[in-house]
Amino acid sequence: ARLMTSTAVQVLREVEEAQKVEKLILVQAFWRRATVRARLLKMTIAATKIQACLRMWHCRLGFASARQGFIGLAATTRGALVRSEVSVKRRAADRIKKRWTVFLARRHLLFENECASKLQAITRAWLFRRQFLVGRRGSVKLQAIARGADVRELVVRHRMATTTIQKNWRHHTAMKYVGGIVRDR
Repeated sequence: ARLMTSTAVQVLREVEEAQKVEKLILVQAFWRRATVRARLLKMTIAATKIQACLRMWHCRLGFASARQGFIGLAATTRGALVRSEVSVKRRAADRIKKRWTVFLARRHLLFENECASKLQAITRAWLFRRQFLVGRRGSVKLQAIARGADVRELVVRHRMATTTIQKNWRHHTAMKYVGGIVRDR
């Protein structure tokens, strides 16, 4: 082994010191990267939870609104149908009762041919009335189907609006996060 001069030893010490400093800088860089990654992970988890809560709130709000609408629509439709049927049946019963009374009174006065003609007329009137009621029920059912289609279309529009809001929110939070990372460097 050779003996080194004091300047050579000093140079070696400075080189070793510089290498230690480089290693410390490298460790600090790894540590900063690890903390930034941990912070990013926490922010991602928090954003995901916020989005999930927001989506859940929107779904509950939409469901409650749609449910109230459906319940109201069903109750209104049922009430209208029942009132209509009761009213029609009551009027039909009154008319039949009146006609039957008239028929009985005239039967005593008219000949058998006239009575048969009258019975045919009453039967035709009853058939026409029944046909009218069947048509009326069909039109009420058609209206109910059309209103249901309108409500389903509204629900689809609400769903699309919710999706757009979520997409914009994600973009906004991502841009804020990217801006924060760029400023940290």
